[in-house]
Amino acid sequence: MAELQVTDSKGKKNYDITGDPEIVLIGRDRTCFIQIQDENASRRHARILKVGQTFNVEDMQSRNGTFVNEVQITAKRPLRDGDVVRIGAVKMVWKENMSAVGAVSYLMASPLFWWALMIFLAGGILGSIGYLVHRLLLEVSNIQTPH
Repeated sequence: MAELQVTDSKGKKNYDITGDPEIVLIGRDRTCFIQIQDENASRRHARILKVGQTFNVEDMQSRNGTFVNEVQITAKRPLRDGDVVRIGAVKMVWKENMSAVGAVSYLMASPLFWWALMIFLAGGILGSIGYLVHRLLLEVSNIQTPH
């Protein structure tokens, strides 16, 4: 389940994104799924796109920009649980309850996961080599030399 919790001068409202089309428009225009009333928002300001199991936010060449966690975005940006999207003074918090498949795909998309896996595997390989060297040294030390 994915939802956007929109907070503006009128309060908070939750929008369920899961069951809607793969493109969700955000802006002042009445045709937008998420209509925001802010003088700094364009008619069609930003959009959320679903690609596979990932949701991305993209600015639609708006006049004042779209921000995620207070950083202006210039290209599609994947949304993560807890990200704050801001258009003008309107803040929208991305909420995502991941399925097991979604959690695994999120984890596997992380470079940190792959680095940790390589270190783990390297440690295992080096540990095995160390064990073999240890066993070899024990065997060598047990060989009796003739006097």
